[in-house]
Amino acid sequence: MKRHFFGFSSAAILGAVVFATACGGDKDGSLLDDGKGGSGSQTSGGKANAGTGNIMLDPMNMGGDESGVGMGGANCGFTNLTAAPPAVNVLLVVDRSASMDDSPEGFDGETKWQVLQTALQATLGTVKSRLSLGLDLYPYSGKSGAALSNACQTPSSEAVVVPVQSGEEAAPLILEALTDNGPAGRTPTASALARAKEYYTTGAGKSLEGEKYVLLATDGGPNCSADDTLRCEAATCTVNLDENVGPSQNLCDPELDPDGPSKCLDDVASIQAVADLADAGIKTFVIGIPGTEIYADTLDALAEQSGVENPDAPPSYFAVSAAGGVDGLTDVLTRVTTGLITSCKLQLEEEPPNIDDVFVVIDGLLLEQGAADGWQESDPATSPPTIEIQGATCDKLESDGAEYINVSYGCPNFDPH
Repeated sequence: MKRHFFGFSSAAILGAVVFATACGGDKDGSLLDDGKGGSGSQTSGGKANAGTGNIMLDPMNMGGDESGVGMGGANCGFTNLTAAPPAVNVLLVVDRSASMDDSPEGFDGETKWQVLQTALQATLGTVKSRLSLGLDLYPYSGKSGAALSNACQTPSSEAVVVPVQSGEEAAPLILEALTDNGPAGRTPTASALARAKEYYTTGAGKSLEGEKYVLLATDGGPNCSADDTLRCEAATCTVNLDENVGPSQNLCDPELDPDGPSKCLDDVASIQAVADLADAGIKTFVIGIPGTEIYADTLDALAEQSGVENPDAPPSYFAVSAAGGVDGLTDVLTRVTTGLITSCKLQLEEEPPNIDDVFVVIDGLLLEQGAADGWQESDPATSPPTIEIQGATCDKLESDGAEYINVSYGCPNFDPH
């Protein structure tokens, strides 16, 4: 039986980790500290490290069965495979509704729009060299700086305001677009998310390689339903909610306001739009700027369909408090975007015959698939597959680096070259 072997060296990995001969790994060759998987010296034939299931193997004595097939058998060989963290594409979908011109307490007299610009400028400066970025605004006329034809306008074309491209190139274009298009109109969230899906799946973004994300930043509840038959009670009228008007009067009643139904909470369609993105393999980060507190249930429902887990939940969405001001919003945006950059996630350039027969070796440490400090397939939908280093092994890799990383099929590859 012919076997195929795949390996890659750490030189192929880009990002936060600097790989050098002197960094990563203890003197005994183990990547992990004692008590976290590093057992001391290497042992021939394989021995599980305490607490992890990771195995230190002597590359000169790896066992093989009588047929010579298996770890260290006569037929064990490999061909190098280049691999690197997958490309990451982020489309910022930003709410520019009129309420973004408000200045909540804690914002030191600045409007939410000004704070968002400042926070994005800081965030983009941090991540622009390592992410591909783009921007879409809602509502939007379709032409930068042009007035809206109606308060719920979104363009009919699939083109976004700033197409997703190298972050270095996109960052100044994004900031310029935010400056040229101030707050106006209402909150057509469902339409904006549907446009993001079209851009990524049938528009110009379809050809982008790598992982695709949407970062939704909004300060209010979605409205502007595409269903012109929609009617709502005062409890789900966004005007009532925003202006804290009691249930005695429904400000979305078409008898009071012919345009009232477009101000009804459009939660069902917006939740479905996030679910549609997730079904297309596109995850959505839902960020609530101050003003969304009364719509927390709606934003939670959006986040629960997004494919993204907030490590600080509850709430499920990423909430920004007014008290945090610029720093609070910058922190959330930076944490979300930098969280997409990890040297622990590595996409192979070839499809192995069976992911369960893949071996991952870091500085002489054979990682166990599925172990807390081992590795697992990150996303079965990616082809070729993406593997992700787990737990303390990942922490050590990102903080200290490694001399080499090899991935092989059929048997471990301990050759760093």
